[in-house]
Amino acid sequence: MTLLALEHVDKTYYRGGRHRLRVLRDVALDVDAGELVAVVADPTAGKTTLLRIAAGLEPPDGGTVRLVGEPLPATNDPDPRIALVTRAPPPRETMTMRMLDLVAIPLLEQMSLAKAHRRVTPMLEALGVGDLSSATWVELSDAERVAIRIAQAVVRKPLLLLVDDVMAGLGIAHVDAVLGCLRHAADADRTAVLMTAGSLEETARVDTLYSLSAGSLVAMSTHERGQVFDFPAERR
Repeated sequence: MTLLALEHVDKTYYRGGRHRLRVLRDVALDVDAGELVAVVADPTAGKTTLLRIAAGLEPPDGGTVRLVGEPLPATNDPDPRIALVTRAPPPRETMTMRMLDLVAIPLLEQMSLAKAHRRVTPMLEALGVGDLSSATWVELSDAERVAIRIAQAVVRKPLLLLVDDVMAGLGIAHVDAVLGCLRHAADADRTAVLMTAGSLEETARVDTLYSLSAGSLVAMSTHERGQVFDFPAERR
């Protein structure tokens, strides 16, 4: 079942009232339940714009965004069925919380804190940050913060998970842990996952791969679900 559908999406920014920068051109993209899709592009190619439009946080200039077959309106209030992961820090008031509690916050409307902790703990272990359950945000490295952000989103079991180029600069072990968590969310929870990346090395285990260049989205490969790419030695 298709959970996210972008149909003929266009987006242009204007600078100084005259200069036009068309970042998305007639973009069409479907992400099914249980599918992990990656879009590879340069830093200024429009990856963040693509995900913000997919999240309903920014309107396209043309085209339609559909979530579970229904048009997704662009508002400042994120749809609760969608989780968007970025490198932005959490709210200031949560920075002194221990990580176990911070990741558990989205679950507290559904279950007790103790039960939320039991769900969060194995996820932190899988992401390689299980020993940081009692740490605070300011004590974490950049890679550890990315892992926490992924855990916060995945623990909610959203219908649609959007991941905005969070693995740039991470080591191989951290990239592998994050990809493993995204793969598990797609396979076990049937979450539709759309991620952006700056390099092919960050897209192992994806189902479908696209490139975004000059505003156009082009399919690079579609392969067996869960396959791990064996990259040439010179790209490692």
